[in-house]
Amino acid sequence: GLTAEAVRVAELADEVTKDTERMASCIGGLGQGLKRTLRSSAPEADRRRDHRYNCLIQASLTASGLSMEGVVIDLSCSGLAFQPSSAAIPLSVGATVSVTATTFGAPRQGRLVAWNGVVAHVAFDAESRLTAAQMKRIGYEGGVAIVERAKSDHIAFIGVVMEAVEGRSATRAADLANHHTCRLGRWYDGVNDATIRGSQAFVALSNPHRRVHEFGKKALACLSAGDATGARQAAAGMSDASQEVLGLLDRLKEEILQAAQKQ
Repeated sequence: GLTAEAVRVAELADEVTKDTERMASCIGGLGQGLKRTLRSSAPEADRRRDHRYNCLIQASLTASGLSMEGVVIDLSCSGLAFQPSSAAIPLSVGATVSVTATTFGAPRQGRLVAWNGVVAHVAFDAESRLTAAQMKRIGYEGGVAIVERAKSDHIAFIGVVMEAVEGRSATRAADLANHHTCRLGRWYDGVNDATIRGSQAFVALSNPHRRVHEFGKKALACLSAGDATGARQAAAGMSDASQEVLGLLDRLKEEILQAAQKQ
């Protein structure tokens, strides 16, 4: 009995730790959203020289003859944020770097202005700056890529929950991301392009996306409490909301493409 209780307490502690980490990430995302709102409230409130786009662009970063693969997750005319997806190479702030991506055309040269081991921030040299038209086109392409990836992630999320409900895995509620910390949520909270934020599909996406994650967590919480009926009901609610999300993502992709064609 003591052993079983010790295991239960350890599991609860793990859930609290994971929820705390997700909450911290969520608070960070809300902070970014507040900054975005303040910056867009009036021209004089935005101290950035260049408009920034959240995106997802496959690229490689080279420094001192060494390269690593990754994705550009943030882009402006004057620089970008690069997230490695392979083993990181030695980097030091101030180093000369080159970022290559098919959509950029020529490689972009610049210097590393910040590196925390997770994301590299690069400032372009004057001759490597993107024009406003180039940057906007690339930003839209990156948005479409995120929508496509978000659909795959979303389908995988549903699969993870259903495997647990059907008894094929031991996934717990604390193991699931919330609607702010998943890939779609991070992109959604960080979008600062007025055209995308004004999209009907973008606005409508928030509610069903939140319900998917809430129902998913509820299903696994019910399962952990031995409430199989509650778990199945929550899973059904999750599936219904999921169909809304997937439909809206398809609409959002079309609206992004239409907006890009008008530029």
